[in-house]
Amino acid sequence: MFTRLSILILLICTGFSVVAKEVAGVELEEVARLSVNSTQLVLNGSAVRREAQHTIYVGGLYLKEQTSSFDEIITDTNPKRFLFYCSTTEISKEQLLNAWKQGFAINYPKEEIAKLAPMINEFNKVWQSGLQVGDEVWVDYIPNEGTKISINGKLISEIPGTKFYHAFLKLWLGPHPFNVKMRESLLGQ
Repeated sequence: MFTRLSILILLICTGFSVVAKEVAGVELEEVARLSVNSTQLVLNGSAVRREAQHTIYVGGLYLKEQTSSFDEIITDTNPKRFLFYCSTTEISKEQLLNAWKQGFAINYPKEEIAKLAPMINEFNKVWQSGLQVGDEVWVDYIPNEGTKISINGKLISEIPGTKFYHAFLKLWLGPHPFNVKMRESLLGQ
């Protein structure tokens, strides 16, 4: 017969998360486990996107080791996960595509966007149905593979290499992020 302590030890040893952080009504695991060599990532920071006092989505950045430095995150070759959870009724395809387009436009010159265009086009295909309340998106970086985008645990798209993942992170954490307060929160500041 198992005691509570032995069940807790069993859960920890088998990789189940027993600790979560609540952010705007959404529970984010403090530790995420990627399938790549059972890599464990820790929640670096979390943020909430609100409009008119209404939560639109909750985001979380998972890294191998916590840091508040964007430069360290970009140069780190370990796996990473950016998670966002749709908290509103719907985020339409048009809203998503416009946000990504604007994010790339304010962070990159036209020549660089042209080089990223095939990767951005692949990324944009993910959002054809928009997002519904409760949808959870994982944008993972896997070393030697690239970016993998999953919705509700189902792999939707893969973009090889590191270039796109760095560009994606810059939209959130770079000098011209979607939202400065969100950047600070994701960096654990």
